[in-house]
Amino acid sequence: MAAEVNFTWDYTGFFAEFARRGTPMSSRAKNLLLTDSNRAAVRFWHRQFIKKHFEHSAATRYRYQARKEPYKAIKEGLAQGKTYTINGVTVDDTVIKGGTVSLVRSGATERSAIKPVPIFATPGKAVARVIVPRYVSVRRKSGRPNQARELQTVTTAEKQQLNSVWAKNFYRGVRILGSAAFRIRRKQP
Repeated sequence: MAAEVNFTWDYTGFFAEFARRGTPMSSRAKNLLLTDSNRAAVRFWHRQFIKKHFEHSAATRYRYQARKEPYKAIKEGLAQGKTYTINGVTVDDTVIKGGTVSLVRSGATERSAIKPVPIFATPGKAVARVIVPRYVSVRRKSGRPNQARELQTVTTAEKQQLNSVWAKNFYRGVRILGSAAFRIRRKQP
């Protein structure tokens, strides 16, 4: 079974306020540019940053909740080909990346997360719907890591890059439209 993890981008910086209030162009043109800029930022997140969640340095970069020692030992043992019996169930899963990457065990989450995703955008925000295995977003037991939240996390530097992509896309659109953007008006009924 599959589940969704939604990454939502809502740009609220200086450029967004200027774009929403200070740009003298029609509402239609402004909304088109805002929607396109939000979509570009989320597309950039998915293409550039989602892969970083499946690297060895991800746990420290994104400050994931620490995994418990018994879990880490079993995961690393499975990566070496050992078999375990847990609660009467024999576990002999294939574990990739040496069993040392927090969000990776069999690789199912990574494979599904890096596939192309639908992006839904409005002038106010954009959402990427990342389809992942159900165990990523099911109700968690107390003390277990919230893998869905971990997958959505961005660092301050990444947030700045997203802001930069948003702003570049918006102002590129303004330049392309040029003076035509100021002449676009809604059709009168």
